[in-house]
Amino acid sequence: MDIDRGTIAADVDSEGNLQLCGLVVDYVNEDVVIVKEEAVHSVETVLVVAIVDAALVIDCVDNKVFFYGRTPRKAF
Repeated sequence: MDIDRGTIAADVDSEGNLQLCGLVVDYVNEDVVIVKEEAVHSVETVLVVAIVDAALVIDCVDNKVFFYGRTPRKAF
């Protein structure tokens, strides 16, 4: 599955809850997607690049990408 830049990325945490990761800025492969995280309830954008180390992309609905895998590692 190819993931377009600008797609909203989400991840599933260890408890099965969906977590917003941010906007996809680069797609490497099914296991590595680079996103720019944005603050949901803030005027300022949090300029954080996160590597989504997901085991599997399970769905893509309404521009939201849902991953089944580990919590993203943040690289500053």
